[in-house]
Parts: sequence; C-alpha cells; structure tokens
Amino acid sequence: MSHINEAKEEGSTLAVLDSLGEVFIEISAHFALEEKEMLDEEELGERLKNWFVNHFSTKDARLHKFLDH
Repeated sequence: MSHINEAKEEGSTLAVLDSLGEVFIEISAHFALEEKEMLDEEELGERLKNWFVNHFSTKDARLHKFLDH
C-alpha cells in the first residue's frame, strides 16, 4: 500500500496508475505462488495415494494371505 500513498503524495495520475500496476504485479505473484503450492500438495497427495494403494494391494495382501493360513 505504500505505492499508493507515495503516488497520492506525488499527485500524478500516471504515478497512481503506475502504483496500481505494481500492486497488481504483487497480487498476481502471490496467487501464482499459492497455486504452485496447491499443485505441489495435490501431487504429493496423489503420490501417497498411489503408494498406499500399491502397498496394501501387494505386500499387505500377501501378509494377510499368509496369516490366514
């Protein structure tokens, strides 16, 4: 918000527009980072799910079959 305050002090419409452009860039960067983190979490969740599904359908299945006999 310091960008906007500085632009107000300068009193120029161009300075205000420039400041708003900088604010837009900062907001865009924030949401891009947030989206990347969400995708990373989704990827990790998918990898964990695949590992557990594979583990329980193979190794644990063999263990339970062995224990049942």
